[in-house]
Amino acid sequence: MAALWDAAKPVGIDVPGYTILSELSRGGMGVVYHAVQARPEREVALKVLLAHLAEEPEMLARFQLEARAMAALDHPGILPVYEVGEAEGVPFFSMKLATGGSLSDRMGKEPMPPKEAAALMIQLTRAVHHAHQHGVLHRDLKPGNFLFLEDGRACVSDFGLAKLSTPDHGPLTRTESFFGTPHYMPPEVAAGSVGNATVAGDLYSMGAVFYECLTGRRPHAAKDSVAALLRSIADDPVKPPTVVNASLPRDLSVICMKALERRPADRYATLADFADDVERWLRGRPVKARPAGKLEMAWRWAQRHPLSAGLIVALVVVTLAGTVALAISYGRARTELHASLIEQARSGRLLGEPGHRRKAMDRLQKAAEIAASAVIRDEAAALLARPDLSSLATIVSRSPEAWPPEDNKGDRVVGRCVRRGIDHGLTFHESGTARLWRKGAPDPVKEWVPPAGRAIAGDLSPDGNSVILAETEQGVILENLTNSSPARVLVPLGPRVIFVAIDPAGERAALARDDGLEMLNLTGQSKHYGNAQARCAPAWSADGARLAIATGDRHEAVILAANDLAVCATASLTGLPQALAFHPDGSLIATASDDGMVALCESATGTRWTSLPFAARNLEFSADGRELLATTTNNDVHAWRVSLPVAFHEWPESPRNKADGPVYSMALSPDGSRLLTVTMGCVAVWSVPEQRQTGFRLLENQRIDAPASAFWLTESTILLQVPGGLERLTINASGKPGASERLPKVPGTTVLKVQPDGGWLVKVKDEDGGETCELWPGGDAAAARPAVIPAENPGTIMAIHLADGQRASLTNGDVIEVRRPGGSEMRLAPPLTPGVRALQFSPDGQRLFLLTRQHRVFSWDLGGLSAALDEFGL
Repeated sequence: MAALWDAAKPVGIDVPGYTILSELSRGGMGVVYHAVQARPEREVALKVLLAHLAEEPEMLARFQLEARAMAALDHPGILPVYEVGEAEGVPFFSMKLATGGSLSDRMGKEPMPPKEAAALMIQLTRAVHHAHQHGVLHRDLKPGNFLFLEDGRACVSDFGLAKLSTPDHGPLTRTESFFGTPHYMPPEVAAGSVGNATVAGDLYSMGAVFYECLTGRRPHAAKDSVAALLRSIADDPVKPPTVVNASLPRDLSVICMKALERRPADRYATLADFADDVERWLRGRPVKARPAGKLEMAWRWAQRHPLSAGLIVALVVVTLAGTVALAISYGRARTELHASLIEQARSGRLLGEPGHRRKAMDRLQKAAEIAASAVIRDEAAALLARPDLSSLATIVSRSPEAWPPEDNKGDRVVGRCVRRGIDHGLTFHESGTARLWRKGAPDPVKEWVPPAGRAIAGDLSPDGNSVILAETEQGVILENLTNSSPARVLVPLGPRVIFVAIDPAGERAALARDDGLEMLNLTGQSKHYGNAQARCAPAWSADGARLAIATGDRHEAVILAANDLAVCATASLTGLPQALAFHPDGSLIATASDDGMVALCESATGTRWTSLPFAARNLEFSADGRELLATTTNNDVHAWRVSLPVAFHEWPESPRNKADGPVYSMALSPDGSRLLTVTMGCVAVWSVPEQRQTGFRLLENQRIDAPASAFWLTESTILLQVPGGLERLTINASGKPGASERLPKVPGTTVLKVQPDGGWLVKVKDEDGGETCELWPGGDAAAARPAVIPAENPGTIMAIHLADGQRASLTNGDVIEVRRPGGSEMRLAPPLTPGVRALQFSPDGQRLFLLTRQHRVFSWDLGGLSAALDEFGL
């Protein structure tokens, strides 16, 4: 026991950016500390994986899964995650500090007042339902995992046993035989395994917590052993709450017992239904849950006596066949089919299986044939915003003639390097030798032999005029193929280089080595990342801004910013990476792993869109990005059709955005050609036609309680308002912030808005704390005249297109309601719930821009979306 304690006790870990004050709690997987974050300065809860578990892939993957699950959920009832990172090789994540204790701390032997318990249950179940809607099962719901904030609001925490019901989730089997807290475990799990964990299981656990709130007791009494307790949960009925607490309202007891039904199918369909029924009781309305009636009792008897029941049913069917036939309503059947088709399409979209777009769209079209509805168009719009792969591959070529060819020297070819449209090619051989070939020539043009114990690695430049080779006797060399000039030594012989990848511009080379990645500028300058051996060839994005690599024994691919090798995203895989490839537009990255899986991931976040089983040796996108090509070990080439988002555009991510801090606002220039975004760390300018960031300016010494703001004065100047004063900032022709001019600031004033006519709407606070509003024509305070403070709608993000009154609003989650001219409405759901922070229409009202919490910009082409939906007949 002493040895086990030594293994689990806290290790002095230093997490950059955080000061650890004390330990809050400890579990089998991690430790939660009370800490202070340096920037922004705030108290946080810092969860760190136990150091001795950091080398265990299963526990590391489970800890990362918890961080991903919580970070992906944006709901007031779920503790928000601030940052995910790694310190001293140990992963961590920080989250909001809950100082009000847990529900377990507040529970005593006596039951809670019924109305207080009901209100708490509504709040918590809606939060867990939000997680279910986004494909996350909690699987360990108990009073200790419900924490209270300072304002008394309860939050769901500790997703350490969470499970993603989307393809992003790979199998974690080490703890599947038993998990969760026994007293709150559903019967199907207590009697079986983790494979039985479903939405219904989380619903049962919430019912068990509700039972304890209402009665002061758990549904099943403690036993002498865990095995005995599990048998009791699986086999013994639960006493109704009214038996334990006679003063409890009957309907509340009925609701609780429905959540605790032994069969999952007999419980509420969702936690939202559970919360709605509790809310009906709280409002004095009839509840939907009722004790089993005679019909239900008869059904249960029939399940126990199937032979007798079958005879009786046969007799009833023969006797009443005509009556039953007349009772069936054709209209009701069509309605149920209509709803079922829409739900099947929605499930297919959320699961993201290969080929889901075509299948889901087929179901929506069938539903539209029954009855057209706005819900169908909304679901189709959400479906078209996601990329997809076809489920079946087309064989492009089978065992083709390999080029460059095998030579006749008995030295087996182990690798090739070719580029489209280039007549030169490289072969790498078992002996370590590399040979250069030219199409049409029967023999190699040149060959390079490595030092003993080494093997040549290399790559052709994009134009085919030069080659970079590593592991030559000289080291890393650059050789020109168009003349006879001697090779230029870039780096002397050093740590073993396994792969070489030249960037699309031919100006840099990524050297994948035994000790990580070396980014080499052809002028001789270099930067380094990592310290583990590279697993496969690096992949460059088409614009050369990002680089994907895989090192060590981690089941992940890391996407780096090429300028400074900062980590932009990490894509978690089910096996060790073997091949990587960027989509031509940079929005997607394809991966192949050694467990025979090909995955399509979002390059900005690493989130997996879809995956399919296929053993690929090499991956490549077609030049137009419409196909993903995979080469097998016997040189067969297979292709999957790539379906890109329709009318939904993901703007290329700026590698700097990880340090921008909280996102505040977005504004469009008067001519609609540029977008201005404001965060705590910077103001950034974006080109609307090019859909990319063109420049930014850092903001220093910002305060969270006094956020910065910026307004367009003209197409080339902005007004920047920071806690320290006002500045006029010039934007040059290329979209980069240039010279700035300090402007005088009247004490007690805050600019609220710059109107299209150039007038400043300014809030003025007097010495007594009173507030008024003034209009300053052209920013002239001397010409101020009274104005009305604009009405605010707290909690609502809204954009209005003034020309035709078109509106877009977001009040809860990431669903955007768009009211178009003529009264038509549309609900837009961006994929992966990015956390929308601002909305803005283009000047013509045909495009809607979205700014997210990660300082990313998305846009919807509303006209193009309507046209696409019309083409599908929706």
